[in-house]
Amino acid sequence: IVQGSEDSILTKTLDGKIRTWNAGAERMFGYRAEEVIGQPVTLFIPPELADEEIQMMERLSRGETIAHYETVRVARNGRQLHVSLTNSPVKDRQGRVVGASRIMRDIGELVQARQALARSRVDLERLVDERTAKLQEALADLEHMSYSMIHDMRAPLRSMSNFATLVEEECAASLPPQGLDY
Repeated sequence: IVQGSEDSILTKTLDGKIRTWNAGAERMFGYRAEEVIGQPVTLFIPPELADEEIQMMERLSRGETIAHYETVRVARNGRQLHVSLTNSPVKDRQGRVVGASRIMRDIGELVQARQALARSRVDLERLVDERTAKLQEALADLEHMSYSMIHDMRAPLRSMSNFATLVEEECAASLPPQGLDY
């Protein structure tokens, strides 16, 4: 099962030396088992993440399991690999922690998909903001236009009302009652 796994599976001592290395680890990191057994596991850890391994080993030595931790490791060719790893303590017959097993899965495609999704979200938010601004501008233009139209439509009514008032004031005596009603 371990040798047939696509995931990288290795075991290490408490001082961080690699004890076992499966075919998945060979494919992922580019090292054959005989090249890495006995080597420190820090061989695959970027220098800026060196403290991460120390903290994990402290937790493992207390018997804790570290599940699905996402981090970065480095392959033989220098390529950085985004991995999800699980560390479990390995105990002897008396129950003492003597090492750790580590399973790593390459999640590079998942990380790229997350990054693409984040970029798409930013682009979508920008597009929504632009569209909202354009809609608000169009709404303001429509409000201004409707105000102007209402004002312009009332102008003839004001003129007719003023004319009717003028006719009534000037000609009231000569108009029949029906004319005054009009």
